[in-house]
Amino acid sequence: MTTSGVAETLVSSIDIPKTILSLLNIEKENQPPNMQGVDITPALKDPSNKVRECCLIEEDEEYGDTKVRVRTLITDDYKLTLYKGLENYGDLFDRKQDPKEIKNLWHDNNFKEVRYGLINKMAQEILKAQSDYPHKQAIS
Repeated sequence: MTTSGVAETLVSSIDIPKTILSLLNIEKENQPPNMQGVDITPALKDPSNKVRECCLIEEDEEYGDTKVRVRTLITDDYKLTLYKGLENYGDLFDRKQDPKEIKNLWHDNNFKEVRYGLINKMAQEILKAQSDYPHKQAIS
């Protein structure tokens, strides 16, 4: 393992269990089925390794009578956030050009295709995050 250097890859807290199992040399067949996350040990060994193309953040909170449901997708280049109940609004930031997230590009027509592509990617990530268990059984 490398002791110097900072990895530039995206990682998520959901990656910690899979990474620990890998570091403990637990074979995949002995791990829980459909476990979420990715093993980030390649980035620990070599900080130039990319282990994810994006991270999905799901936030569901209650503050008194206020319920917040937010989904955020982060890629190397962009950060997209959607809010439940705000159908024609979201946040879109260029992480490279605007790392402090000052300029929201959501309504910028130059980023319309980027926005649609990220929304589609978010939908796919949400579908991947949903468990396949228990398996449905047909009744005849």
